[in-house]
This record gives sequence, C-alpha cells and structure tokens, in this order.
Amino acid sequence: MGVYLTIRSATVEQIAALDAKPELLPAFFDAIGFEDVIPRPTLWQLLTGKRASIPEALLDQSNCMEIGLEKTWHALHFLFTGTAEGGDPPACFLMSGGLGLSTGDTEAHALSPLQVEAFRRFVHGISEEQLRARYDPKRMTELHIYPEIIWQRDGEEALEYVLEYHQQLWSFLRDAAAEHQGCVMWLG
Repeated sequence: MGVYLTIRSATVEQIAALDAKPELLPAFFDAIGFEDVIPRPTLWQLLTGKRASIPEALLDQSNCMEIGLEKTWHALHFLFTGTAEGGDPPACFLMSGGLGLSTGDTEAHALSPLQVEAFRRFVHGISEEQLRARYDPKRMTELHIYPEIIWQRDGEEALEYVLEYHQQLWSFLRDAAAEHQGCVMWLG
C-alpha cells in the first residue's frame, strides 16, 4: 500500500468535462467503470428522459496514454524543484499547477496542452547528470520526501529506481506533447 501518482493524457474537452464533474475522475482513471458512477435513474428521470449522463468527451479514451510514477513522484518533484512542496512552474507541475480537480476523496490537477509542452521542455532539458547531482538522501529524508525511509537506507539504488521513472515520464511527455494533449495527474 502506498501513495502513487498516475498521469493520463487528456483532450481539452475531457479536462473541461472533469472540471465540470470531478466526481468522474476515478472512472476516467478506470478505478471504476463509468456505468458504476451514474446512479440508477429515478422514476421521474425515466418519465422525463432526463437521466444523468457521462459527458461524451470522457467516453472516447482511444487516444489516452497513461503512466504510473509509483512511489517516485515526490522524489522527482524534489529533483526538479529542490523542495518538498511548491516550486516554480513548470518544474512543480507533478504536484501543482494547472487546474485543480480535487473532490475531497481525490486529489488531482490537470495541465493544458501548453503546460504539458512547457513541462516537456523542462524535463527534457535536465540531464541525468544534473538529476544525480541534485540527489541528496539526507536532505530528502529531512524534508520527508515520500517514501522517506529509502533515501538514506538504499542510497544509489533508490536513485536508480527514481531515474527509471524519470525516463518513463520523459517518454510520456514527449508523446503527449506530440499529440497536443493535456494531462490529468491523480495522486492516490
């Protein structure tokens, strides 16, 4: 069990639909099916034809890409910003920025296609050597970078774990930006 960050590419229309109905976030991330989100219609809804529905934009997920950063999200944020929270855009986009979509049960935010492109440029502009130089197990433990127990205990092995996911993020951002997609980031 742990806290994971999942990123899914999304069209502008999908982001707008999730902004209007953030309770659909779990279904968008396939945690549950869309059919399980909409309550059974009342008699009145059946008679009037005014049933709750899923926005059409959310039903077509044929062009969606997804990446799970597992437990590396906070370490990547630290390597990008030097902080446990906050930071300047676009470096901070893993944890903040863009449009907040949280519902109380779900913590998420969305980046527009322009923000995805800015984040791509940022991530692609940092070399592995720079990331290695920013890795500071003692400081990461002091700042409670999740999962804080591994930084000093596992040292370079923990860094290699993070760098694997950095490469996956690098590829995801390249592909999402090439498709002019935005993205939704869900921490759960």
